[in-house]
Amino acid sequence: MKDQRSKLTRWALELQALNFDTEHCPGKLNELPDFLSRNPTGPEEDTPDDEHQLPPEATPCAQPLGVETLMDEVRDAQRRDPIAQRALTLRRELDDREPRSEVERTLQANFNHDNGLLFNTEGAHGRLVVPKDTRMRVLYEHHDVALAGHPSAEETLRTIEGTYFWSQMKKETEG
Repeated sequence: MKDQRSKLTRWALELQALNFDTEHCPGKLNELPDFLSRNPTGPEEDTPDDEHQLPPEATPCAQPLGVETLMDEVRDAQRRDPIAQRALTLRRELDDREPRSEVERTLQANFNHDNGLLFNTEGAHGRLVVPKDTRMRVLYEHHDVALAGHPSAEETLRTIEGTYFWSQMKKETEG
């Protein structure tokens, strides 16, 4: 895009944080239509107006999606990843003893653990460490999906860096 500050770009970035699916619901099944989508001078019905305001009972279009979020997916992947689990175990040990090597000093200085998960603490807040097998999924969700708006490599990296961390993130985002 030529204008990086355009309203469309700002909306694309705002919507990028959401995780939802859009599905068509035929008008006959949609019991909660938008007020503006119906003719206000339509035929009179015998039912009182307040009954039209009640939510529908179980209809195919009104069911919750129950979709796992990307963050949940990364958390689960980290809990299954043997390398992340080894780093987490070592980081916990460093709470009770002094580091013995440069690797341990770096781990203690730049990483923390919370609720069984490993976080990078460089920057303003902790960023969830992403295992290798989940990195392409994170990149896909922040760049390729329609709501991401196919941003530039710099914008994709900036968005991912706010929540996630892995070594070589810049190189993999640009590549």
